[in-house]
This record gives sequence, structure tokens and C-alpha cells, in this order.
Amino acid sequence: MQITYETGYAITKDVEVVINSANGLLFADSTGAGAIREVSEDLTKLERLEFDQLFNAAPVEIQEFFEQKRKKHGWQYKHENLSCLKLLAYNKYKSFNVGTAIFDPLWSEKFNKKVIHAITLTYNPKTGERLVGTPQQITKAIMEAIEVALDFNKKSISVPVPCARPEYGIGPAGSFNIVTNALKKFANEDLNVVLCFDNPQTEEFLNKTLRDASK
Repeated sequence: MQITYETGYAITKDVEVVINSANGLLFADSTGAGAIREVSEDLTKLERLEFDQLFNAAPVEIQEFFEQKRKKHGWQYKHENLSCLKLLAYNKYKSFNVGTAIFDPLWSEKFNKKVIHAITLTYNPKTGERLVGTPQQITKAIMEAIEVALDFNKKSISVPVPCARPEYGIGPAGSFNIVTNALKKFANEDLNVVLCFDNPQTEEFLNKTLRDASK
């Protein structure tokens, strides 16, 4: 395995597989998933009808959660939201378990690279409370996502440093250690991994680490 460190979002990297640090409801909030939402296409009229059908079939608390998030930030529903809502509907509108990974076929088709959601946290849709995974759960989610990539026989992967913002309670150093520990299992695999530092906190950590390492 070869690992390179880069700033920027996982979706922007020239790789075969993108691992997206996702929540169990698959709502694209900010950072990596938000970057995917921003570059997603607007819904066509037919797609909007499909989205509305799926959305209206969801439990009220999930509808309200999505709408509160959307209105808070002034976002519009896009193709990215339709893709994730399809996966959520397939899961009977239940939150995907923290510590698991889910392949997203529609995102993969749109971006011409495999996209795999690593579920590193979730939300309580009734209260909006964020429930961040334990280090063990986050490690498991990253490992499962890489195993899915290997099942596709892919050799280049971009991986974010997940759940690193201070409000998540883990921090950049802790998140970095989690993801590097997850990668250790695959040390003997023929893999090129781009480890992505995609917010100010992780970028600062990366720059400081590199400065310290060069002393």
C-alpha cells in the first residue's frame, strides 16, 4: 500500500473509488458529502417527481429532519439527494448502522468512479441530535468500505479523515489515528490511497504534522 496525504475533498481526486464519510440517514450535510451535493446536478422534472414520491413515503420525522437541514442552509434538493433517498428507502427508511459501508450505484454512475458511503455517525431524526460513532465503529466503517473497493478489484482510493471537527468530540489527531489504523489491515494490498484533509482543522493538523516531521 502507498499512502499520500492531500488537502481537498475525496470526490475531487483522480481515483477509481471514493469513500464518503456519511451519516446513517445519508443526508449530505457539509465537508465531503456537502462537496458532492454542491457539484450534483439539479433534479429534472421526472427526477423531482420520483424524489417527492420517496420523500412523502418517508416517516414524518425524517421528512422534518431533511427539511430543517435544507432550510437552515438554504440548500435545494439535487440529484445527490435523490440517490441517497433511494438507498434510504431501500433500507425501509431506517438509519444505516454506524460502522457499516454502502455502495452507491447512482453516484458511481454520475461521477464515473465507485462511491462508497462509510457510515461514521448518525442522527436522531426526532431531536436532530448527532450521534458520532466510537473509534471502533469508525474504523470498522472505513475497513468495510475498503473491502467493498477490493471486491470491485479497484486499486486507487480516496479516503477522508472522518469526524474530525471539534464538535464531533474526536478531533483531527484522533480521526487521523482512526483512519490510519483502519488502513493497517490492508498494508500488504496493492493499493494507492489518497488520504484527504478536507476542512480547516484537518488541514492545520496535516501542515503541523509535516512541519514537525521535517524538523
